[in-house]
Amino acid sequence: MIISRHHFKFKDFIVFEKAIITTPFKYEGVFNNSGCFIYIKGSGSKLISAQENKVVDDKESALLKCGTYYFDFHKKNKEQQIEMIAIHFFPELIRAISLHELPKVDPLAVTNAKAIISNFIGSLEVYFEHPTLMNDEVLALKLKELVLLLIQTNQIDSIQGLLTDLRNPKSLAFKKVVETHIYSNLSVEELAKLNNLSLSSFKREFKKTYDDSPTSYINRRRIEKAKQLLTQSNDNVNEIAYNVGFNDPLYFTRIFKKQEGIPPTMYRMAN
Repeated sequence: MIISRHHFKFKDFIVFEKAIITTPFKYEGVFNNSGCFIYIKGSGSKLISAQENKVVDDKESALLKCGTYYFDFHKKNKEQQIEMIAIHFFPELIRAISLHELPKVDPLAVTNAKAIISNFIGSLEVYFEHPTLMNDEVLALKLKELVLLLIQTNQIDSIQGLLTDLRNPKSLAFKKVVETHIYSNLSVEELAKLNNLSLSSFKREFKKTYDDSPTSYINRRRIEKAKQLLTQSNDNVNEIAYNVGFNDPLYFTRIFKKQEGIPPTMYRMAN
């Protein structure tokens, strides 16, 4: 659940945004014609996009290109509060502050890049605490500062890729997106969004590609993976359910028994 949310705008665009979240929570971010820099403070989250499925740990960041993203803030032990800072890049904003081309800066041999970015995020906290200090000029300067820091902490390729992506959005192959997220905790509707398709179009394309329905195929693949984990790891059944993409252990057990004839605990003992 989002407890609080604050933002600063440049013209009509939200550029700097801060949200306080309690777990468990899944946040959907749609950046069809924009990019976004995300910084997480608190327990890490799983970042899911068409291109990847990765974990962003405490005080780590990610630079996101155009597309649809899901942040899965999973409740592991007890309810936690997480702070998420988002900095948005729009084509119009990039042009307005003359960032359509990267400045010529030599990357530095920086070993404490994480601390440098953390200090930058700390400098933004002043403006969230005292919002009257923020104006368009300060906002543009802070955005340029972030780009320069990322360049000098050896992320020039990521920034260049983002600017290119803003000029030329690209689409990924349908099958690659599906295979990337077979074991992600995503619904069929969310997979459709990652492919920029309506639910009905996604189901038609899925049937054409896999000769099966999305739910049937994905559940079968997840159960096969769960069988491997049950015999090759010491994780408990609930952890395995989550690791293969089931958010509800009871539903996982029901599907497992339907496919294998016995519940997962009995399968583990028999193998």
